[in-house]
Order: sequence, then structure tokens, then C-alpha cells
Amino acid sequence: MDQHHYVGLGVSLETTSICVVDQTGAIIWQGKCSTEPEAISQAVRAHAPAAVRVGLETGVSGGVNGGRSLPLRWTPCGHQA
Repeated sequence: MDQHHYVGLGVSLETTSICVVDQTGAIIWQGKCSTEPEAISQAVRAHAPAAVRVGLETGVSGGVNGGRSLPLRWTPCGHQA
């Protein structure tokens, strides 16, 4: 069975929280890095080499991928009243 990783990024102005899970939902790794495209790319590639999808929660810091070719899926996260 092929291993797949799914990555969640919580982006703020200074730091980005990262959570990597496998196809069963088991947490593989959790950590933080600076909110710089290269730092995010390095962390994702180091801890989720089999990433098939990256989810992104962001506010004003939307350009974190910076052309690093991560498998990002942009999903709107609106607040409901």
C-alpha cells in the first residue's frame, strides 16, 4: 500500500503551524516554522515526502507557496454567522 501524507498549514504573519497526517488520519508530525516560502517548503518536504495534498488556512499571508510546487489545494475557509 502506497503511503500518502496530507498536510495542514496554519499561516500567521511570523510563524506557520504544520500538521502532517497519513491516509488513516494518524498524526505523523506537528511543528512550526517561520512564515517564509523556503522554510515552509523545506519543512513540508522533510516531514511529508509523500504529500498528495496541502490544506492552507490563511489570512493576509496568502503567498506562502512562493512557486515551490507543493501540491496545494486552495479551499475557502469562511466564518459562518
